[in-house]
Amino acid sequence: MNRRNKKYSQGFAVVRVDTPVDQAYPENSISVLKIFATKETANAERDRLSGRVGATYPNSFKVAD
Repeated sequence: MNRRNKKYSQGFAVVRVDTPVDQAYPENSISVLKIFATKETANAERDRLSGRVGATYPNSFKVAD
């Protein structure tokens, strides 16, 4: 989905996925941490939170748009 919506601003969410997923309460395993206006800023925050600045670590932080 690359088209911008004229009525709504686009945002990029940094979400945390906790694993293993709690089978009794799976909705508690995903948290939206912050919403950003640009994907670059969201990616920078993801890298900061996961300690990935200059390195590649498996992480549970994702950027969703």
